Amino acid sequence: MTHITKRELLPSRARSSLFPPLFTSLCILLSACGPRALCTPQQTRCVGSFVEVCDADGRWRSTEDCAAVITEGSGPWEGAWKCCSVPADELGPEGHSCVPPELTCDGGGVR
Repeated sequence: MTHITKRELLPSRARSSLFPPLFTSLCILLSACGPRALCTPQQTRCVGSFVEVCDADGRWRSTEDCAAVITEGSGPWEGAWKCCSVPADELGPEGHSCVPPELTCDGGGVR
């Protein structure tokens, strides 16, 4: 009895014609994830206690660890600071900054 493999069932022309669609499908699947999204230069955000700023290349860079900013003494601003969204004012544009622990951060900024 002759043993026939699956490979022998397809003519060589059919086997070679399967490669381009499979290769194309694999390329599309792998590129679906795509490159990481880039940020807009000078854009800011909070990531935990860190303030991050988008650099000229569109990549996030940590600029300050707010937890490391500590005001010592007996005043109202004693303790570790936190990262918070801040509105535009006379000191600068809207963004993110380290603020004293006594201030409250919410979706609209600092109170």
